[in-house]
Amino acid sequence: MSMPFTVDQFLHVFATYNNGVWPTQVLLILLALLAVYFTMKNPHRFIALVLAFFWIWIGAVYHLMYFTT
Repeated sequence: MSMPFTVDQFLHVFATYNNGVWPTQVLLILLALLAVYFTMKNPHRFIALVLAFFWIWIGAVYHLMYFTT
């Protein structure tokens, strides 16, 4: 089975996404680090909410806005 895009096209999507959401990436990284910190404290609800947010973010922002092109 062949891929519907080339390696260059795939890497271009990453570059476009990273440039498009640049200031927000700092907040996303801080949120991820906060979730990792809370794994030590054991508040499962917060970690579940962070993971749900990231799934929605990837689905809505990355896939719908960048990957579909």
